Amino acid sequence: MNPKNNLFPKLVLLSGTPGTGKTSISNILKGIDNWYIFPLGEFIIEKNLYIEKDDARNTKIIDSDVVGLHAFAEIVKIIFNSRKLSLNTNYNALDNIDVIIVDSHYADILIDGIARFKENYEKNMKNFDLNVDLKDIKHLIRKFKDNESIIAIILRCEPYKLQKRLRKREYNEYKVLENIQAEILGESTQNMIEVLNAKHIFEINTTTLSKKEIAEKCKMIICESDKIQNHYKVGKIDWLAEMGKNGTYEKFFNTDVGNMEELEFFEGNVIHKRNDNK
Repeated sequence: MNPKNNLFPKLVLLSGTPGTGKTSISNILKGIDNWYIFPLGEFIIEKNLYIEKDDARNTKIIDSDVVGLHAFAEIVKIIFNSRKLSLNTNYNALDNIDVIIVDSHYADILIDGIARFKENYEKNMKNFDLNVDLKDIKHLIRKFKDNESIIAIILRCEPYKLQKRLRKREYNEYKVLENIQAEILGESTQNMIEVLNAKHIFEINTTTLSKKEIAEKCKMIICESDKIQNHYKVGKIDWLAEMGKNGTYEKFFNTDVGNMEELEFFEGNVIHKRNDNK
């Protein structure tokens, strides 16, 4: 089961609060022929795309504008390296990539990276050593900007279940609470809605599903997104509404574990520092 093979691959932004299963699902999906996984968090560390270190939390802080631009340039290299074999990259030749999955809690910043690249094609092509015809990059960006070849899948998880998962990872309580708050508030979904048309965004409740079941649902969405919108429509998962009914999750907002404003958005050992002045 594969989406129709177009000139350019379908771009899938796989997002969700840490602990909802993104990396596990990516590891399953990368076994599909002509599907490519782009782990954004690993890319950040490998390319040293962070603005400072926080030794106290053993983490790094990123600028989403900078990372988004670098990530899109890398996606361009992946795509055109698979078709022309003419780029000077570290990737092996890949034939006919049908799907590129960007795995990250902050996968939405790739959309801003596309916009920034478009601001100055010639400068960015030179800075990132892109040996690609300008018309081809413009065509690729036009398809992405028009949402023709891009969808987002947000993995969600019931907050108490998520708490167990994060504690199993040995996250400290600051980090656990911040991520649960983000899940209850639907941060990943809201961030994606700001950059992508809601009809191209899908949510999966992973709480009671096996990894295999989640991967199968992702495959179905990727390959048949135009047919199944209502099944995974944004807004059906609403932990805030559940909290309003019985106060189940209220304690996650009344617990004093320090100054939460300092924590930003955790994922692994990276903090996502958003630019609020955009």
